[in-house]
Amino acid sequence: MEICLQICQEEHTILKERREKHQLWLSLGLAVVLISTCQAASAQTNKGVQLRTFTLEEAVDFALKNYPAVRVSVERVSGAQAGVDVARTEYLSRLDTLWQGNRATRNNTFGLLLPQNILPSISGPVLPTTSNQGVWGSAAGLLFSWEPFDFGRRGAEVNAARAARRRATAEVAVTRLDVAVATVNAYLTLLAAEQTVRVAEADVNRRQVFAQAVNVLVANQLRAGAEASRANAELARAKANLARAQQQQEVSMAALADILGIADARIEIREWSACRSTAGWGPHSSGI
Repeated sequence: MEICLQICQEEHTILKERREKHQLWLSLGLAVVLISTCQAASAQTNKGVQLRTFTLEEAVDFALKNYPAVRVSVERVSGAQAGVDVARTEYLSRLDTLWQGNRATRNNTFGLLLPQNILPSISGPVLPTTSNQGVWGSAAGLLFSWEPFDFGRRGAEVNAARAARRRATAEVAVTRLDVAVATVNAYLTLLAAEQTVRVAEADVNRRQVFAQAVNVLVANQLRAGAEASRANAELARAKANLARAQQQQEVSMAALADILGIADARIEIREWSACRSTAGWGPHSSGI
């Protein structure tokens, strides 16, 4: 009876190990397919795409020069300055000249004047009779005007234009600050995502070596088969984490490229690490 129970337990253990192995290979297959898909999509995306390298300072400067909102705010300042210049022209004197000639039927009156603001709109004398015959008419005029007193109207207009210019200048500063902060956030997010990928790759390598060692021990019947299944499962989970980290890295890179206005290019970040500089190491370069 005890022998039968022992045989049943061994068969149950063997079946359990087989199920775990099937689940393990299924997880490994899904992880390999996911990583291969990400790498293929990345290779297809990288083909024919320009590579741009930036440090943090270079990225901020590039965004401040090329981001559309910054250029729009700068042009608004130019428009506000032009408004100040237009308001100041109200202090200048004005000289208007007029000359006109026409030929028309004299009908009841002649000496026609076309609409204008220099000569009074008064035609020639009234005739006792009407006629459909044509007659030539001409007029010339010169008007010089200057307003020495305006009770502060022109000064108020100039001050209003200057206030609009100051507001536009302040908007430029705010826009530049917003763009700089967004660029720094996107840059640091990409840097963190890149470091996460490195950690995930190191974890995959470590678990792969560990799984190989365990599988060798299991093959030599020095360890139970469950330990190999567990090591392989942890390896599959590490590969899945690596795929998620690579996906987040691509998303972060796309966000930074969008802020920089070069969505059709790939970005490589190059940042000098403070701790490495203190230790006498070189700059840290990371390719995305």
